[in-house]
Amino acid sequence: MVKVTNFEGSLSSEEKLVLETARWVLDNQGSRLPGLLSCEKLDWHYYWNLLDFHELYPFANICLGKDGGDVPSDTKEFLQTRSRANAIYQFYVWNEFIRIAKIFLEKDLDFIALKGIAFMAMGLYGDYAWERPMIDMDILVRQEQLARFTDTLEGLGYRKHLMGLRESYWRNRGYHLAFVRQEPGTVPSMIELHWAFDVKRKNRILPFLWERVHRETKEGIPIATLSAEDTLFSLALNQRHYGRTLCLKHALDASLLLKKYRSILDWGYIAKESSSSGLRAALFYLLSFVRMICDEYIPGQTDEDLKPSAFKKYAIRRFIQKNTFGRKNERANKEAYLRSLFFLFDSLSEPVWYMLNVPQEKFAMFYGLDPYEKKTKILYQSRLVYGLLEKFRNDTKTS
Repeated sequence: MVKVTNFEGSLSSEEKLVLETARWVLDNQGSRLPGLLSCEKLDWHYYWNLLDFHELYPFANICLGKDGGDVPSDTKEFLQTRSRANAIYQFYVWNEFIRIAKIFLEKDLDFIALKGIAFMAMGLYGDYAWERPMIDMDILVRQEQLARFTDTLEGLGYRKHLMGLRESYWRNRGYHLAFVRQEPGTVPSMIELHWAFDVKRKNRILPFLWERVHRETKEGIPIATLSAEDTLFSLALNQRHYGRTLCLKHALDASLLLKKYRSILDWGYIAKESSSSGLRAALFYLLSFVRMICDEYIPGQTDEDLKPSAFKKYAIRRFIQKNTFGRKNERANKEAYLRSLFFLFDSLSEPVWYMLNVPQEKFAMFYGLDPYEKKTKILYQSRLVYGLLEKFRNDTKTS
């Protein structure tokens, strides 16, 4: 059963309800849901905002359908409408992936399914497989086969999705290329070809992952996925990339992974690789986030293996507790992401290096600027000062 953490006394009823929804997916009990639903003054629109940010609305639709006698009709309609559209899209994405995967295999192209596609293949969500929101298909490829993958996808009607940036940026400063296919009257589909999990660093990250893959047979074809241990690392690494900072869906992914593979996870490999790949802080951060939902499947020696300092341990847990909930908007999410970078690397110099060496294109995307305008180039050259001025300007607006 899920263990309740000490900080929950500071959460609102809406926040507790969202957290309990994640726990319901993990243990399928949701014992605290009826009590939370009986609260007289629930702010249902705030609850919608939280469910949307944390991408838990399809699960809420199911568990509140069973225990939600007091749920207002407009909330039920919101959950049912969003969840139905999500399930249809997940079904479409999965079938499109199977279609493409068969063609890749026929051409002897090696790939590893990642993220949502991998979780489907692994059966991570069990009966709730169609509920987990997934926007696109992510696969890991060998960089030397990238041209063949590109040709194959373009032959299937996919086109590069460069988001207004030069292709040289994605190839030389990034680690993935996105492709989109949309024909008249069809649902758009996107696939991302990754050849790495992060920008190049001194330490090579997860050098043995191709030798450690697992294969699951789905729809009559073998689908390669990362090992459970390397999947955990991929989830930890994903936190360094800008997205929904502290989204509970990602903590739930890791929680379900730890639960499913608890008897076979190689914690010796995890401890060794987290040190050699420079991932001790990122993994500790992820596991601290998982503890919000459940700490039952995290071994007691983990803190000792990952060696966080007492200050860093406190700071990470405090940051997660303060920033997981609250009103979610783009500005707050960006600020939380920038602060989180200081907790996701093993040394202080790494996030500083990360910010100093951020490409102009990524800087422009983050602040909503034209990536190749002369003005952007000038602002990029003084990016640290510009970042501070932007924060001051936004703080002034909200004060």
